[in-house]
Amino acid sequence: MSFTISFYYLWKNQQPIDNLIIMKKFVLIAVLAISFSGCSTCYECSTDVLLTNDTGDSLGTSENVEEFCTADGQEVENREDDGATCRVQ
Repeated sequence: MSFTISFYYLWKNQQPIDNLIIMKKFVLIAVLAISFSGCSTCYECSTDVLLTNDTGDSLGTSENVEEFCTADGQEVENREDDGATCRVQ
């Protein structure tokens, strides 16, 4: 809000002073915007796990559900390539 007011005040009065302050505020806003643009996304991936006994006989399957957050889409692709079904939370 103060950036907008400062910029409007300088533009209205056509005074080139305080340009350094305006530039610093602009750079700060730009850095904040860039830092928030790389936020991670949370996923829930489920896989079927085969249950066996000590002798290796099949007892059935169970669903394994895992939740995780990442900004790397490759990690989700790797899990899906391994048989998981992933969805965005």
